[in-house]
Amino acid sequence: MKTQLLLFTLLFSFRFCQAQVTTILDSLDNPIALTFVGDNLFILLHGEPENGKLISFNINDPSKTIKIHLDGLTYPRSIIEKDSIIYIGLPSSIISYDLRSDDSEYKVVYLKEYFFPRSFLFVGNELFYAENNALSKIDISATNITSTNLFYFFQKPLSLFMEGTDIFIASGTSIFKYNLQSNTKKEIIKNLKYTPYSIIVIDNFLYIDYRNLNFQNEEIITFNLNNLELGYEVFCDDLISAISLQEYKGFIYLASQKPVFDSRPEGKIIRIDKELLKQPKENDLTIFPNPTSSHIDIKTLYINDMTYKLYDSNGKLIFSRKNISSIDLSEFPRGMYYLGFENVNRNIFGTKKILKIR
Repeated sequence: MKTQLLLFTLLFSFRFCQAQVTTILDSLDNPIALTFVGDNLFILLHGEPENGKLISFNINDPSKTIKIHLDGLTYPRSIIEKDSIIYIGLPSSIISYDLRSDDSEYKVVYLKEYFFPRSFLFVGNELFYAENNALSKIDISATNITSTNLFYFFQKPLSLFMEGTDIFIASGTSIFKYNLQSNTKKEIIKNLKYTPYSIIVIDNFLYIDYRNLNFQNEEIITFNLNNLELGYEVFCDDLISAISLQEYKGFIYLASQKPVFDSRPEGKIIRIDKELLKQPKENDLTIFPNPTSSHIDIKTLYINDMTYKLYDSNGKLIFSRKNISSIDLSEFPRGMYYLGFENVNRNIFGTKKILKIR
Protein backbone atom coordinates (compact mmCIF):
# COMPACT_ATOMS: atom_id res chain seq x y z
CA MET A 1 0.00 0.00 0.00
CA LYS A 2 2.85 2.35 0.92
CA THR A 3 4.63 1.66 -2.38
CA GLN A 4 1.42 2.35 -4.31
CA LEU A 5 1.01 5.63 -2.46
CA LEU A 6 4.58 6.62 -3.31
CA LEU A 7 4.06 5.85 -7.00
CA PHE A 8 0.76 7.75 -7.00
CA THR A 9 2.35 10.87 -5.58
CA LEU A 10 5.22 10.66 -8.03
CA LEU A 11 2.96 10.31 -11.04
CA PHE A 12 1.11 13.43 -10.01
CA SER A 13 4.20 15.56 -9.34
CA PHE A 14 4.36 15.22 -5.57
CA ARG A 15 3.63 18.46 -3.72
CA PHE A 16 5.49 18.96 -0.47
CA CYS A 17 2.98 21.23 1.19
CA GLN A 18 -0.52 21.00 -0.21
CA ALA A 19 -2.17 20.57 3.18
CA GLN A 20 -0.17 23.34 4.85
CA VAL A 21 -0.73 26.09 2.27
CA THR A 22 -3.56 28.44 3.19
CA THR A 23 -4.93 31.37 1.20
CA ILE A 24 -5.74 34.07 3.74
CA LEU A 25 -6.65 36.86 1.32
CA ASP A 26 -7.47 36.84 -2.38
CA SER A 27 -8.73 38.98 -5.29
CA LEU A 28 -5.90 41.47 -4.89
CA ASP A 29 -4.56 43.66 -7.67
CA ASN A 30 -0.96 42.50 -8.12
CA PRO A 31 0.44 42.37 -4.55
CA ILE A 32 4.16 43.13 -4.70
CA ALA A 33 5.55 43.55 -1.16
CA LEU A 34 4.64 42.74 2.47
CA THR A 35 5.60 43.87 5.96
CA PHE A 36 4.18 43.22 9.42
CA VAL A 37 3.37 45.76 12.13
CA GLY A 38 2.22 43.62 15.03
CA ASP A 39 -0.55 41.36 13.75
CA ASN A 40 -1.37 43.78 10.96
CA LEU A 41 -0.07 42.75 7.56
CA PHE A 42 0.65 45.71 5.28
CA ILE A 43 0.54 44.99 1.56
CA LEU A 44 1.68 47.02 -1.41
CA LEU A 45 -0.50 46.55 -4.49
CA HIS A 46 1.41 47.31 -7.66
CA GLY A 47 -1.77 47.91 -9.63
CA GLU A 48 -1.84 49.82 -12.87
CA PRO A 49 0.23 52.99 -13.43
CA GLU A 50 -0.63 55.56 -10.74
CA ASN A 51 -3.12 53.17 -9.17
CA GLY A 52 -0.94 51.42 -6.61
CA LYS A 53 -2.17 51.11 -3.03
CA LEU A 54 -1.03 50.52 0.52
CA ILE A 55 -3.55 48.32 2.33
CA SER A 56 -3.58 46.34 5.57
CA PHE A 57 -5.63 43.81 7.48
CA ASN A 58 -5.33 42.00 10.79
CA ILE A 59 -4.37 38.35 10.28
CA ASN A 60 -6.58 37.36 13.24
CA ASP A 61 -9.66 39.06 11.79
CA PRO A 62 -11.99 36.35 10.42
CA SER A 63 -13.79 38.94 8.28
CA LYS A 64 -10.51 39.93 6.57
CA THR A 65 -11.54 43.58 6.60
CA ILE A 66 -9.14 45.56 4.43
CA LYS A 67 -8.09 49.11 5.27
CA ILE A 68 -6.80 51.33 2.46
CA HIS A 69 -4.09 53.70 3.74
CA LEU A 70 -2.73 55.16 0.50
CA ASP A 71 -4.05 55.20 -3.04
CA GLY A 72 -2.82 56.50 -6.38
CA LEU A 73 0.79 55.35 -5.94
CA THR A 74 2.95 55.00 -9.04
CA TYR A 75 4.47 51.52 -9.27
CA PRO A 76 5.18 50.89 -5.57
CA ARG A 77 7.80 48.17 -5.19
CA SER A 78 9.35 47.94 -1.70
CA ILE A 79 8.09 48.40 1.86
CA ILE A 80 9.45 48.35 5.42
CA GLU A 81 8.35 49.62 8.83
CA LYS A 82 10.38 51.35 11.54
CA ASP A 83 9.02 53.05 14.67
CA SER A 84 5.43 52.99 13.34
CA ILE A 85 6.44 54.63 10.07
CA ILE A 86 6.00 52.80 6.78
CA TYR A 87 8.65 53.46 4.12
CA ILE A 88 7.77 52.75 0.48
CA GLY A 89 10.01 52.63 -2.57
CA LEU A 90 8.68 54.21 -5.77
CA PRO A 91 10.39 55.03 -9.06
CA SER A 92 12.85 57.86 -8.24
CA SER A 93 11.68 58.33 -4.63
CA ILE A 94 11.29 56.92 -1.14
CA ILE A 95 8.19 58.05 0.75
CA SER A 96 7.02 57.61 4.35
CA TYR A 97 3.59 57.12 5.91
CA ASP A 98 3.15 57.70 9.66
CA LEU A 99 0.78 55.15 11.20
CA ARG A 100 0.36 57.34 14.31
CA SER A 101 -1.06 60.26 12.35
CA ASP A 102 -4.63 60.79 11.26
CA ASP A 103 -3.29 62.39 8.11
CA SER A 104 -3.68 60.10 5.10
CA GLU A 105 -0.90 61.84 3.18
CA TYR A 106 2.64 60.60 2.71
CA LYS A 107 5.93 62.51 2.90
CA VAL A 108 8.82 62.35 0.47
CA VAL A 109 11.94 61.17 2.30
CA TYR A 110 14.39 61.00 -0.57
CA LEU A 111 14.39 61.91 -4.26
CA LYS A 112 16.84 60.74 -6.88
CA GLU A 113 16.52 60.48 -10.63
CA TYR A 114 16.84 57.16 -12.39
CA PHE A 115 16.72 54.89 -9.37
CA PHE A 116 14.13 52.36 -8.19
CA PRO A 117 14.51 50.84 -4.69
CA ARG A 118 13.30 47.24 -4.95
CA SER A 119 14.00 45.99 -1.42
CA PHE A 120 14.63 47.58 1.99
CA LEU A 121 16.20 46.80 5.35
CA PHE A 122 17.15 48.93 8.33
CA VAL A 123 20.40 48.96 10.33
CA GLY A 124 19.83 51.56 13.03
CA ASN A 125 18.79 54.73 11.25
CA GLU A 126 20.42 53.65 8.01
CA LEU A 127 18.01 52.43 5.36
CA PHE A 128 19.70 49.97 2.99
CA TYR A 129 18.08 49.36 -0.38
CA ALA A 130 18.62 47.40 -3.57
CA GLU A 131 18.48 49.72 -6.57
CA ASN A 132 19.34 49.51 -10.24
CA ASN A 133 22.72 47.73 -10.10
CA ALA A 134 23.84 48.65 -6.57
CA LEU A 135 23.41 48.13 -2.85
CA SER A 136 23.00 51.61 -1.36
CA LYS A 137 21.96 53.29 1.87
CA ILE A 138 20.68 56.58 3.30
CA ASP A 139 20.58 57.88 6.87
CA ILE A 140 16.97 58.87 7.52
CA SER A 141 17.98 60.89 10.60
CA ALA A 142 20.29 63.19 8.61
CA THR A 143 19.28 66.78 7.92
CA ASN A 144 20.40 66.55 4.32
CA ILE A 145 19.92 62.99 3.13
CA THR A 146 22.44 61.70 0.61
CA SER A 147 22.87 58.23 -0.84
CA THR A 148 25.96 56.06 -0.42
CA ASN A 149 26.63 53.24 -2.90
CA LEU A 150 28.25 50.28 -1.15
CA PHE A 151 28.64 47.74 -3.94
CA TYR A 152 27.78 47.43 -7.60
CA PHE A 153 26.45 44.33 -9.34
CA PHE A 154 26.47 43.15 -12.95
CA GLN A 155 22.74 42.39 -12.65
CA LYS A 156 20.19 44.37 -10.69
CA PRO A 157 19.66 43.21 -7.09
CA LEU A 158 16.03 42.47 -6.26
CA SER A 159 15.93 41.34 -2.63
CA LEU A 160 17.74 41.94 0.67
CA PHE A 161 17.64 40.16 4.01
CA MET A 162 19.72 40.71 7.12
CA GLU A 163 20.87 38.01 9.53
CA GLY A 164 23.27 39.03 12.30
CA THR A 165 25.90 41.24 10.68
CA ASP A 166 25.37 39.77 7.20
CA ILE A 167 23.16 41.16 4.45
CA PHE A 168 22.05 38.56 1.91
CA ILE A 169 21.46 39.95 -1.58
CA ALA A 170 19.72 38.30 -4.53
CA SER A 171 21.20 39.64 -7.76
CA GLY A 172 20.60 38.04 -11.12
CA THR A 173 21.00 34.28 -10.69
CA SER A 174 23.33 34.62 -7.70
CA ILE A 175 23.12 35.14 -3.94
CA PHE A 176 25.73 37.38 -2.30
CA LYS A 177 26.59 37.93 1.35
CA TYR A 178 27.80 41.34 2.49
CA ASN A 179 29.33 41.60 5.98
CA LEU A 180 28.78 44.94 7.68
CA GLN A 181 31.77 44.61 9.99
CA SER A 182 34.39 43.71 7.39
CA ASN A 183 32.70 45.62 4.55
CA THR A 184 33.25 42.65 2.22
CA LYS A 185 31.01 40.99 -0.35
CA LYS A 186 31.07 37.30 -1.27
CA GLU A 187 29.11 35.33 -3.86
CA ILE A 188 27.83 32.25 -1.99
CA ILE A 189 25.42 30.79 -4.57
CA LYS A 190 25.65 31.18 -8.33
CA ASN A 191 24.24 29.87 -11.59
CA LEU A 192 20.67 29.47 -10.37
CA LYS A 193 18.34 28.66 -13.24
CA TYR A 194 15.87 31.42 -12.36
CA THR A 195 16.15 34.90 -10.89
CA PRO A 196 15.10 35.07 -7.21
CA TYR A 197 12.65 37.85 -6.44
CA SER A 198 12.60 37.42 -2.67
CA ILE A 199 14.81 35.80 -0.02
CA ILE A 200 14.65 35.30 3.74
CA VAL A 201 16.79 33.43 6.27
CA ILE A 202 15.19 31.31 9.01
CA ASP A 203 17.14 29.10 11.41
CA ASN A 204 20.21 29.29 9.16
CA PHE A 205 18.27 28.14 6.09
CA LEU A 206 18.02 30.47 3.11
CA TYR A 207 14.54 30.47 1.54
CA ILE A 208 14.29 31.59 -2.09
CA ASP A 209 11.26 32.08 -4.30
CA TYR A 210 12.22 30.27 -7.48
CA ARG A 211 10.22 30.93 -10.62
CA ASN A 212 10.40 32.03 -14.19
CA LEU A 213 8.22 34.70 -15.71
CA ASN A 214 6.30 32.16 -17.79
CA PHE A 215 4.86 30.60 -14.61
CA GLN A 216 6.23 27.21 -15.65
CA ASN A 217 8.41 26.72 -12.56
CA GLU A 218 7.15 28.01 -9.24
CA GLU A 219 8.75 26.82 -6.02
CA ILE A 220 10.23 27.93 -2.76
CA ILE A 221 13.61 26.30 -2.29
CA THR A 222 15.98 26.26 0.68
CA PHE A 223 19.75 26.14 1.10
CA ASN A 224 21.42 25.10 4.33
CA LEU A 225 23.86 27.95 4.94
CA ASN A 226 26.11 25.59 6.89
CA ASN A 227 26.34 23.18 3.96
CA LEU A 228 25.77 25.01 0.68
CA GLU A 229 27.53 22.32 -1.36
CA LEU A 230 24.60 19.99 -0.74
CA GLY A 231 22.48 22.10 -3.10
CA TYR A 232 18.89 23.02 -2.45
CA GLU A 233 15.77 21.29 -1.17
CA VAL A 234 12.30 22.09 -2.44
CA PHE A 235 10.40 23.55 0.51
CA CYS A 236 7.11 24.07 -1.30
CA ASP A 237 6.05 23.86 -4.94
CA ASP A 238 2.27 24.12 -4.62
CA LEU A 239 2.35 27.82 -5.51
CA ILE A 240 1.62 30.34 -8.23
CA SER A 241 4.23 33.06 -8.70
CA ALA A 242 5.48 33.55 -5.15
CA ILE A 243 7.03 36.90 -4.24
CA SER A 244 7.88 38.91 -1.11
CA LEU A 245 8.50 36.25 1.54
CA GLN A 246 7.94 37.25 5.17
CA GLU A 247 8.20 35.22 8.38
CA TYR A 248 5.81 35.87 11.27
CA LYS A 249 4.99 33.72 14.32
CA GLY A 250 6.05 30.39 12.86
CA PHE A 251 4.60 30.94 9.40
CA ILE A 252 5.89 32.18 6.07
CA TYR A 253 3.64 34.70 4.33
CA LEU A 254 3.98 35.49 0.66
CA ALA A 255 2.27 37.40 -2.09
CA SER A 256 1.14 35.40 -5.11
CA GLN A 257 0.82 37.16 -8.45
CA LYS A 258 -1.37 34.86 -10.46
CA PRO A 259 -1.80 36.02 -14.08
CA VAL A 260 -4.84 38.24 -14.58
CA PHE A 261 -7.76 36.90 -16.61
CA ASP A 262 -10.73 38.94 -17.84
CA SER A 263 -9.38 42.01 -16.00
CA ARG A 264 -10.11 40.36 -12.64
CA PRO A 265 -7.44 40.69 -9.94
CA GLU A 266 -6.07 37.26 -9.06
CA GLY A 267 -3.39 38.14 -6.50
CA LYS A 268 -3.38 36.31 -3.16
CA ILE A 269 -1.70 36.34 0.23
CA ILE A 270 -0.66 32.82 1.19
CA ARG A 271 0.49 31.40 4.52
CA ILE A 272 2.76 28.36 4.84
CA ASP A 273 3.76 26.50 7.99
CA LYS A 274 7.55 26.81 8.12
CA GLU A 275 7.78 23.51 10.03
CA LEU A 276 7.53 21.87 6.63
CA LEU A 277 11.26 22.37 6.40
CA LYS A 278 11.62 19.42 8.77
CA GLN A 279 10.12 17.01 6.26
CA PRO A 280 13.32 16.40 4.27
CA LYS A 281 15.22 15.98 7.56
CA GLU A 282 12.77 13.38 8.84
CA ASN A 283 13.35 11.38 5.67
CA ASP A 284 17.04 11.25 6.64
CA LEU A 285 18.13 11.41 3.00
CA THR A 286 20.06 14.06 1.09
CA ILE A 287 21.01 14.15 -2.60
CA PHE A 288 23.76 16.31 -4.09
CA PRO A 289 24.75 18.01 -6.28
CA ASN A 290 21.30 19.22 -7.30
CA PRO A 291 20.99 20.54 -10.00
CA THR A 292 23.46 18.14 -11.60
CA SER A 293 24.97 17.57 -15.03
CA SER A 294 26.14 13.99 -14.55
CA HIS A 295 25.43 12.14 -11.30
CA ILE A 296 24.01 12.47 -7.80
CA ASP A 297 25.38 11.19 -4.52
CA ILE A 298 23.01 9.94 -1.84
CA LYS A 299 23.60 10.50 1.86
CA THR A 300 21.45 8.66 4.40
CA LEU A 301 21.86 7.03 7.78
CA TYR A 302 19.89 4.01 6.60
CA ILE A 303 21.48 2.92 3.33
CA ASN A 304 20.77 -0.79 4.01
CA ASP A 305 17.37 -1.96 2.76
CA MET A 306 16.70 1.40 1.03
CA THR A 307 15.07 0.98 -2.38
CA TYR A 308 15.34 3.75 -5.00
CA LYS A 309 13.15 4.29 -8.04
CA LEU A 310 13.81 7.06 -10.56
CA TYR A 311 10.95 8.48 -12.64
CA ASP A 312 11.02 10.95 -15.50
CA SER A 313 8.75 14.02 -15.64
CA ASN A 314 5.95 11.92 -17.17
CA GLY A 315 5.98 9.44 -14.31
CA LYS A 316 7.73 6.66 -16.27
CA LEU A 317 9.97 4.38 -14.18
CA ILE A 318 13.47 4.50 -15.71
CA PHE A 319 15.69 3.18 -12.90
CA SER A 320 15.33 0.92 -9.86
CA ARG A 321 18.09 -0.11 -7.44
CA LYS A 322 18.64 -1.01 -3.77
CA ASN A 323 21.39 -0.11 -1.27
CA ILE A 324 23.29 2.39 -3.46
CA SER A 325 25.07 5.64 -2.67
CA SER A 326 25.07 7.31 -6.11
CA ILE A 327 23.21 7.33 -9.43
CA ASP A 328 24.71 8.06 -12.84
CA LEU A 329 22.42 10.37 -14.85
CA SER A 330 24.85 11.15 -17.66
CA GLU A 331 22.93 9.06 -20.22
CA PHE A 332 19.59 10.71 -19.48
CA PRO A 333 18.41 13.91 -21.20
CA ARG A 334 18.23 17.13 -19.21
CA GLY A 335 15.02 17.85 -17.37
CA MET A 336 13.21 17.16 -14.10
CA TYR A 337 13.33 13.72 -12.46
CA TYR A 338 11.78 12.27 -9.33
CA LEU A 339 13.67 9.90 -7.03
CA GLY A 340 11.43 7.76 -4.87
CA PHE A 341 13.00 6.03 -1.86
CA GLU A 342 11.64 3.57 0.69
CA ASN A 343 12.96 1.65 3.68
CA VAL A 344 10.14 -0.60 4.87
CA ASN A 345 11.96 -1.72 8.02
CA ARG A 346 12.42 1.84 9.31
CA ASN A 347 9.16 3.27 7.95
CA ILE A 348 11.01 5.81 5.80
CA PHE A 349 9.72 6.79 2.39
CA GLY A 350 9.50 9.90 0.28
CA THR A 351 10.54 11.57 -2.93
CA LYS A 352 13.13 14.09 -4.10
CA LYS A 353 13.20 16.27 -7.17
CA ILE A 354 16.35 16.15 -9.30
CA LEU A 355 17.11 18.72 -11.98
CA LYS A 356 19.54 17.58 -14.71
CA ILE A 357 20.90 20.66 -16.44
CA ARG A 358 22.98 19.16 -19.27
